[in-house]
Amino acid sequence: MKIVATDLDGTLLPHGGKVSNRDLDTLRMLGNQGVVRVLATGRSFYAILRNIPRTFPIDYLIFSTGVGVMDWRTGEIIFSAQLSSSRVKYLVKELTRHHLDFMLHKPVPDTHHFYYSATEHPISDFHERMRHYPDYCFPLRMDEYPESCQALAFMEPDLDRFDRIAASLSDYKVIRTTSPINGENMWVEVFDKNVSKGHALEMLASKLNVLRSDVMVVGNDFNDVDMLDYTPHSYVVANAAEPLRLQHHVVGDAASSGFSEAVTHFLNRK
Repeated sequence: MKIVATDLDGTLLPHGGKVSNRDLDTLRMLGNQGVVRVLATGRSFYAILRNIPRTFPIDYLIFSTGVGVMDWRTGEIIFSAQLSSSRVKYLVKELTRHHLDFMLHKPVPDTHHFYYSATEHPISDFHERMRHYPDYCFPLRMDEYPESCQALAFMEPDLDRFDRIAASLSDYKVIRTTSPINGENMWVEVFDKNVSKGHALEMLASKLNVLRSDVMVVGNDFNDVDMLDYTPHSYVVANAAEPLRLQHHVVGDAASSGFSEAVTHFLNRK
């Protein structure tokens, strides 16, 4: 048995576009050949359904950057992770100390619900994300530390500042992601220590008794790093961040069905 895992936004789904017919045909072909198809995304399940119908040809969904894993056909959640109230308390303290606008997302299955905390002059990404979830956001009250699946903070591109933030949260999993809103700002995602797309994929492969050498991954951004590093068969699309293009096999961009190109290369190589 083999597994083919792919990121969604910017990898399978072009910005402002839709999944190509070629990539849909490739996913169906993989299913016909008994290959397990995994979609691994930073989106919540709620946000996924804005672009991906329930008839989409995959077998498993890794959502919210690895917070949850779903059997796509049955809707069963087979794994979920969250941060305790005491862990959230320390996290809130540090994010506030770093003067960040941030959101705390509720545990699975309500990961699209969140509490928010803003600085005096919130960054534009914070406002834009609030605009997308008007019915699911709530102000974070002082001394309130709700159990959460993750924190999401926003900052202007500054790698040194990100490194300082990550160092102060060394007991958490801290991932940087390029803003899907303007393609420039940094999103700082904070999870429990073992949460990532790569960890979720590793657990799924173990559950299905699939060897690491029989897993293929396609990605495009820094929240895909653990997943890309999990297997020797890792690919990034041409629109991926430059450091990732230097480390992994590069295929066509998202708009040119780079996913299908990667699958063809993987199957021929195997």
